[in-house]
Amino acid sequence: VMSPARQGPMARYEAAGIEDPRITLLEGRHYVVYTAFSGYGPVMALATTEDFEHYRRLGIISEPGNKDGMLFPRKVDGRYVRFDRPIGNDVG
Repeated sequence: VMSPARQGPMARYEAAGIEDPRITLLEGRHYVVYTAFSGYGPVMALATTEDFEHYRRLGIISEPGNKDGMLFPRKVDGRYVRFDRPIGNDVG
């Protein structure tokens, strides 16, 4: 189970919680795009896991006001593709 970070660089972005993980298997590794909440608003963050018990947070991958993201399960023209749903400043 992935819990909000209590220390480290992601703690301030996850202060109000995390939700909505979207898991994609790419090149033998599980990538987790999730929504982190704090006073900054919702942001999408990225983590990896091999066993779903230990997670390595890679950081924020969106501007505030963005959520519901996922990685496309293969590269397109040699590049990774992310889908998301910007929501603006009004969260409710």
